[in-house]
Amino acid sequence: MRRMLRGAIFCLANANWGPAQIDAVRCSPASIIEPMRNAIQVDETICYDVLFDIRLLIQKHGRDLQHMTWIKLIELFETVIDLCEQRLEYAKTCENSLHQILLLTGQLYSDGHFAAPPDLLYDLIEKCADRRPDTSVVKLIQYRSMNLTPLTPNWIPGMLQLVRRYSAESQRPERRSKRLEYAKTCENSLHQILLLTEQLYSDGHFAAPPDLLYDLIEKCADRRPDTSVVKLIQYRSMNLTPLTPNWIPGMLQLVRRYSAESQRPERRSKAISELHAFYTKYRLLYEHELVTQLMIPVLQDTENESSSRIQYLMLNILFDVAKTVSLRDDARLFESVMGIVRQLFISSILRTTVETAIEDEDDAETVVAPTRPPPRVPTPKAGSLSFDNLEVVAQSMGELLSERWPVLNINTLSILVGIMVDHLHAQYAAGWTGEQGADVRLRTFSALLSIHCCPITNRLTFHGLGEDWPRVNVYIRRSQSAAEDDGSPGFSWSPICAVVTMAAKQDTWWPVLRAILQQLRRVLEHIAFVRTASDEQVDELAHALISIHQRAELGDISLHLYSEERLAQRGQIDEKQLKAQIAKFLPPILCTLLNYPCRQDLRNTDLCKILVDCVAQESMEAVVACDLAIQLAPSAMAGMALVLTEALSRMHYNAVRAIPIMELLSDSAEIPEFHKFFQEKHFRSIIDTLAPYTNVHKFNTFIVASIHRVPGTLFTLGGNGMPETPPPMDGAGSKEERGPDRVHGEILRAMSAFFHIGQIDNDWGDPKIPDRLTETSQEHYFVNDSIITVKTLIEHVKDRDRSEGSLKESDGDDVFVSSSEQPKASETPQQPAGNFNEQRRRHQSAIQTRRVANQSSDESTPRKTLDDMYATAGPLRRNSVSRVPIISWTQLIIRHMYGKSGWLMRSFEEWPADFEQTAAMPRPGSSLLLHFANQPGAIRLGRKPNDEVLQRSLRNLDRISGIEYHAVGVLYVGMYQETEAQILANVYGSERYAKFLKLLGNPIPLDKHPGGLLPGKHGSYTYEYQDELSRIVIPYDENNVLLQLHAKQEISCWLATRRALLNDRCAVRLLRKMIVRTQLSVNVWRSVQDNDDQPYISSGVDRLRKITAIRDKCAVVQLPKDAP
Repeated sequence: MRRMLRGAIFCLANANWGPAQIDAVRCSPASIIEPMRNAIQVDETICYDVLFDIRLLIQKHGRDLQHMTWIKLIELFETVIDLCEQRLEYAKTCENSLHQILLLTGQLYSDGHFAAPPDLLYDLIEKCADRRPDTSVVKLIQYRSMNLTPLTPNWIPGMLQLVRRYSAESQRPERRSKRLEYAKTCENSLHQILLLTEQLYSDGHFAAPPDLLYDLIEKCADRRPDTSVVKLIQYRSMNLTPLTPNWIPGMLQLVRRYSAESQRPERRSKAISELHAFYTKYRLLYEHELVTQLMIPVLQDTENESSSRIQYLMLNILFDVAKTVSLRDDARLFESVMGIVRQLFISSILRTTVETAIEDEDDAETVVAPTRPPPRVPTPKAGSLSFDNLEVVAQSMGELLSERWPVLNINTLSILVGIMVDHLHAQYAAGWTGEQGADVRLRTFSALLSIHCCPITNRLTFHGLGEDWPRVNVYIRRSQSAAEDDGSPGFSWSPICAVVTMAAKQDTWWPVLRAILQQLRRVLEHIAFVRTASDEQVDELAHALISIHQRAELGDISLHLYSEERLAQRGQIDEKQLKAQIAKFLPPILCTLLNYPCRQDLRNTDLCKILVDCVAQESMEAVVACDLAIQLAPSAMAGMALVLTEALSRMHYNAVRAIPIMELLSDSAEIPEFHKFFQEKHFRSIIDTLAPYTNVHKFNTFIVASIHRVPGTLFTLGGNGMPETPPPMDGAGSKEERGPDRVHGEILRAMSAFFHIGQIDNDWGDPKIPDRLTETSQEHYFVNDSIITVKTLIEHVKDRDRSEGSLKESDGDDVFVSSSEQPKASETPQQPAGNFNEQRRRHQSAIQTRRVANQSSDESTPRKTLDDMYATAGPLRRNSVSRVPIISWTQLIIRHMYGKSGWLMRSFEEWPADFEQTAAMPRPGSSLLLHFANQPGAIRLGRKPNDEVLQRSLRNLDRISGIEYHAVGVLYVGMYQETEAQILANVYGSERYAKFLKLLGNPIPLDKHPGGLLPGKHGSYTYEYQDELSRIVIPYDENNVLLQLHAKQEISCWLATRRALLNDRCAVRLLRKMIVRTQLSVNVWRSVQDNDDQPYISSGVDRLRKITAIRDKCAVVQLPKDAP
């Protein structure tokens, strides 16, 4: 309302007689002055604006103003005089402007340009004669005297009354006699001369001692201009040095004289500023004397100061002293200064209620003692403090705690925390739970909840909101919990816990609760620090935090305050916004509370229910919290699993929600309790939730690459609940398959293959070919996104010759030798000779027949049998074993998108007797069946038998692993170790560290160089964990672990869960997931930087692209352009 009035006054004045005068809308000033007269009664600021515009009118158009306009102006001036007499704020703000206007009016009358009767002007001057200049009152006396004539009724009594009034002793001497009037005239000249002299002094042309000049100015300081007195204060302050006798009492006297409330604001401000400069100048050498003899005596009157401007200046000086005062000698000076702060910050609240707040001179709410009713004319109020200055105190307390954090000890920290906690208790005790004092509470809670604890060293740290790194205090440690109290002093979180609990129960202003929730999570992550409070306090805090959600449902918490007529209109909107805000800030807190064992089973169900309810508000913070809750409280979340998946399916998909939903569904796949009751429709609902995020036209590569992994993970768990083919997904490829459409087609093909095989086999590499075998031919075919290589091998000739006369045993007992069971000539098992001959004899005796007459007697022609001992039968039998037939070998290698499998098979001219005892085709042969099933045809590769281009391409393909390898380093940080040298010097870790490593994976040797590790150089073993799509290798190098991701922004922005407090087993699961996701984000980022046409999706897709490229380059027949 006030702003509107000020704007209207400004527009009217400028449009009619101001610089922006508009002739088209110009109207008579008399018609405007009357509404202005009504407006000046609203506020002294508006009155000041009106007088400013009236003065402009008189200066610019005073000679042309009409009779009616002057009458309206005189009436307005009378109203201003009445307001100045009744209200002190009007007198301070508007009286000077009024007298300046009266001087202009008097000058116009003297020049003969005053159109109204002179009586109106002099009646007005007479009304405020005690505050008018003597020259004006002298003219008034002269005018009244001249108008008293014999024709005037009661002219002699009137003259008597005039003389008695202005010759009374209460009047100024200048008004009492002609002699004093002469003195007044000379005094003006004197002050002008002093101004000239001061200018000469400023220019360096004053030859006398400056003390003579300033002593003269000090004698008449009450009648000197403010600029002159300000220079006097500055000069006196500069000349007070430690060499001056009584220099500190002299400074105290100077400050008290010119900072008194009887002085003008400019002089008071200058005195306070010089006090601050004086302290800063001599603090290092004379700190104790300055603080005890000067600063404390001046600053202890801060709360009694009636002017909020001066009070603000004094508060700034007070906290500057607190920030710089020494903490030596048990910090007695600091305690003395903080005693003043306590008095200001707490006592003023204790002596007040909300109803006693009034507006002070600076339009700020001021606390007034309840025993004194608000006076009509403001006077200095004992114990008053504006809310603006209370907020200054709260902000300064936070800055003081932050700036002095490294040097605080347990005593000084307790003083600061005690002041802030007591102030919060005082506010809640006074009923300030809403907007009243909310900014003060917000800043105070922000400072208190910035106090954390290092879990390794138990030292306190300060980590303010928005700060990158915490600052450690080496002098203060946390106290021991009640269960392990050893009597050593330390900081306890108990008082902060109590006041936070009170706020969660009573505070109704959401911005305050939001500030608490924003910073409380990091505090709760330090369980040992929080448990320095009692278990009862922690449990009460947990229930209070849970009750925030319930209070919001009941409408006890509000976002804003509205008038009654607007409250009904905004109620529903505010309720929706409040629920969204609570769903954003409350779930991270509740998720962290799941780590607290105190009465855990009783509250876990309530916590998980609230988390799922917040997911219904489409809060991604709630989705991440549910992800962690599934790890920490699987039993409690199992009952909410169906509700949670239903809430996820109802969310409208967008890029912001993709990553949290993906992480939740991916992590929950490792928790059997969560999905053990799922049916087929539930798994299909999950797939339907994920399907829109695979649209390559709407979402970036990382989201698409991450989402397509989740169905594969769930497929290995769902059994009959998962579909047999990839789910329908958006963004189907075009015929040309360029750009994103090609990527989409590649993902579909990769998922189709994985849905058929179920998992990625660990089998890798070619079977080792014995040295006696030589390759005779090889062929390569492209079939179903795979390259099939068929090689034919035979034994060396000299080996066959050597086999004549002596029996060579087979190189293996199995007909099919997989890559995991590679034959080695030097390790061929030997059978006893007697057993061999006996088996051969029995078999031959059973199948021998008489020779036919025309049968050739050529002994060089061996008879073919089915003897697996490679013996011949018939009359040509010798005493020893007959010559072995030629044996050929076939090597089959299948290179597909998820790896490479190989088999080495023997072909016989005679079937062995033990054929039925041999193993059937081993398990990896299922890949062979997969890639031959339902294929329209094969494409032969290689334009000549030994195509070097094809061979080189195949070798490059073999360098791309079918399963993703992630090599991760783990470092042990021991207790109280903080530097890099200490950490890297560790030879072994703790017992818990060893257990943690065992949880990360299974120990494996380094023989096969997992993750690029070399035996000897990197130790002898490492830990490995393998899931459905990737493998993690971790080089060997209380109950909860705080996981936090530290990475570049372009990497960390793709992870929703970057910080979590979990127990060891849950932390290992999340750590493995974070490793995979982080490496995926790195791979995607690098691939996009190098080649945006082929972004990284997975190792399988990379192999698919390489296989397709080999087909296009080495196909014998020309392929059509639209070939996939």
